[in-house]
Amino acid sequence: MIEKNLRGVRKEGIDSVSGVVVKPGISEYQIFATSTGAFISTSTTYSNEIEYVVNQNKVFRLWILASGANYAGGQTITFTFKMKSEDSGAMLSTTAKTVTVTTPAVLAGAAGFVDLVDADDCFEQYDYFTVSGTITVAPNGKVKGLLLAQSDVSMATTSDNILAELESIDTKLDDIANIKTAVEKLAEDNFEDSLTAVETWLELPENIKAVSFILDCSDNTEATLEYTFDRSASPAVAIESELGKLVNDKESGYLAGAVAQVRMDDVVSNAVLEVKSSLSTDLVGNNNDLVYTSKLTGAAGDAITVKYDDTTPTSVAEVKSSLSTDLAGDNNDLVYTSKLNGTEGDDITIAYVDPGQVAALSIDVTGTDIVVNLAHDGSGITTTADDISAAIALDDDANALVGVADKAANDGSGVVTAMAETHLAGGVDAVNTVTTVTVTDTDIVVGLAKDTSNVITSTATQIKTEIEATPAAHALVGVANKAGNDGSGVVTEMAETALTGGVDPVAATLPKLWIIGVK
Repeated sequence: MIEKNLRGVRKEGIDSVSGVVVKPGISEYQIFATSTGAFISTSTTYSNEIEYVVNQNKVFRLWILASGANYAGGQTITFTFKMKSEDSGAMLSTTAKTVTVTTPAVLAGAAGFVDLVDADDCFEQYDYFTVSGTITVAPNGKVKGLLLAQSDVSMATTSDNILAELESIDTKLDDIANIKTAVEKLAEDNFEDSLTAVETWLELPENIKAVSFILDCSDNTEATLEYTFDRSASPAVAIESELGKLVNDKESGYLAGAVAQVRMDDVVSNAVLEVKSSLSTDLVGNNNDLVYTSKLTGAAGDAITVKYDDTTPTSVAEVKSSLSTDLAGDNNDLVYTSKLNGTEGDDITIAYVDPGQVAALSIDVTGTDIVVNLAHDGSGITTTADDISAAIALDDDANALVGVADKAANDGSGVVTAMAETHLAGGVDAVNTVTTVTVTDTDIVVGLAKDTSNVITSTATQIKTEIEATPAAHALVGVANKAGNDGSGVVTEMAETALTGGVDPVAATLPKLWIIGVK
């Protein structure tokens, strides 16, 4: 290994040498460094086969130097120590020991270290080592790694080397401080301020000899620059800049003389206010129009549609179940009509029973089954249709189930015959449609109510009430009577119609004036 001093290596870069003898018995290895400078400034993963010669050193200490920003530390670096041997004229490499360390946290402009621990106390027996791991550098920061090695256990003499590196960092920090001082001095010698869409006067220091300005009215904002030599709260004379009113432009200028105050006037921003989408119906008839207003933001409300649908089920009038008898003989048939609702009457049965022996007329009711026990004189049935009608009218249970009347062309005087249990039939349940509201995504469909003649009966008020009672619809729109409408009118069918006119809001970009005064 060629022996070189530390200063010489810094000039040449680390690619020219793998290790440096700082003084007898001490070696320095530069790792985590670029080939052209001492520090790295990007996150770098190290996994290389650069062979650093052990040189019979037995004590190793990893120093981390930080510049520009703090180094967080806590990262894993692996040192792999290897031996070389010869086999049939070829050199072989054998891994013998792996040592892992965790990097220390280091403040900017400082250094920290961690020792490599050798449990077997035999580092000096290896020929060389390689390094792998990751160093993550903070923004604006730089990091360098130095591995210092010594043939005895003392590391006291290595402090001079670390201090030399820190002196280099301090020099850079001094340069930054000098620049900062110069900037602060410039600020003391001049005046700088800015205005954003303020139409009041900005007073300048009295020792200003001239003023430069930049008036930025880009993004379709508007403003006019004015200045005055008057320092009163309400200047008597306001002078308009020769630039005039700026629209969507950026201009700079220079004013000489003891300008006292400047301002922007006639300021116009480019803010856009939100407009909600809406739909105002225009139906045939009176007092039946509504205004729908979107609850969604801006143009999103244009996706909402409203439809008045009259294809909902038609209202159906109730039909009572009935039974018309068809007995042998004349004037003995009756018509039974259910007193129950719709199809419930189909459960009612009527039976005429011949007792076959002397018996009086009687009525038995079980549930919805009516049994007429016919009168018999020993020779035959004597019960007439009129007798049955009268008997059922007098029986509370039977009378609650059915009404009885003579069949057409029958006067009820004829004697009946036995009749098997027979159901009433033909009952129909009433269907009364009402105003309904359904929502699919942003489409609102109002199902219109109709009477039994299929005539629409939904009013504007009923629609408004149903929309407000339907959460999905109420979340999309607000509903109000159109001007000149009280909501009492019956609506008509309306095809799917979209809300329109939504405008998304745009936050203001205000004009800005920069002022730099020269003292």
